Amino acid sequence: MVALEKLFRLEVQFHRQLRSVVPHDPDTGGLHTSYALQCGYEVLLRSIGSVTAADIDSLGDRLLLIADPRDVHAARDCVSQLFGLALPPAPSLRRPESVARCAPMTLGSASSGWAKT
Repeated sequence: MVALEKLFRLEVQFHRQLRSVVPHDPDTGGLHTSYALQCGYEVLLRSIGSVTAADIDSLGDRLLLIADPRDVHAARDCVSQLFGLALPPAPSLRRPESVARCAPMTLGSASSGWAKT
């Protein structure tokens, strides 16, 4: 759970920074991919293992207490997308463009690293 929480917090940080720097550009997939590579998402994803929708919801609820709900909901969408989980929409603060800001990625083989889907 520690690695999943670290990944979730990195996503919250990404969306906070993105909102302050690029508030209205929905096409930020390249930025997200670059951020993921710089922050070591590949290592985190390999160490996480199995994740359920309840795990992501639980972390999201905890992080709502310390972070901006807009960023937490956007991070929740991205983390669930990384694991291929279909979560119900977050409460009223869900931004429609939040999913568009996440670059769809899959974990490639050890030699190929990240691959955009």
